[in-house]
Amino acid sequence: MRYHAKRRELPITTRIAYFIYQIAYHFALPLVGILALWRARKEPGHLHNLSHRWGLGPVGAKGGVWVYAASLGEMNAARPIVQEFLNDGHHVLLTHLSPAGFDRGVQQFGNNPQVTHLYMPFDCFWTVQLFLRRSKPAFGIVLEIEIWPAMLIEADRLSIPMFMANGNLLPNRMKRLQTWRRHGLYLYRLFDHIFTRSQDYVDRYITTGVRPE
Repeated sequence: MRYHAKRRELPITTRIAYFIYQIAYHFALPLVGILALWRARKEPGHLHNLSHRWGLGPVGAKGGVWVYAASLGEMNAARPIVQEFLNDGHHVLLTHLSPAGFDRGVQQFGNNPQVTHLYMPFDCFWTVQLFLRRSKPAFGIVLEIEIWPAMLIEADRLSIPMFMANGNLLPNRMKRLQTWRRHGLYLYRLFDHIFTRSQDYVDRYITTGVRPE
């Protein structure tokens, strides 16, 4: 499979906001480490495979399908999608944010050599770039609602097509993003296609500037 996405030119205000976000995120990394230690009391997986968080770790065959299923619910929703690609003979790079999502992915596809399991890197521009340059996915699929600025912006800069599956943009999430309306909601325009379940969701995505087809 070979796909090529046309790179989008980010508005100058969005580029500035992304620059500020990256500075703030890097300063917050020590707090992220402390939070991981705290969560590891109940979920030791937060301290496993730490190299993955820096863009390292196994990436499997280059040119495969990258699926981002952040946690347990997203992984359950991703299962039939992953299985379809496997049935067609494709390699799948399955990435997660939480140990619960990672463990469920391994439970469902751990014995399949066509699937590589990885924690999603920190949302630093360079860790995401390192991950994407090493894996060279044909395209990426994000399940449901979990999006990160560097994940989408750096994929766009590398002309990697991005799709959202089972998208469900909820009103409370829209309100949070509307604080950064021209920037937070703009991220949805970086998807090449968004697949959702109802007209209500379609209407919400349209309000973010996503063009209906």
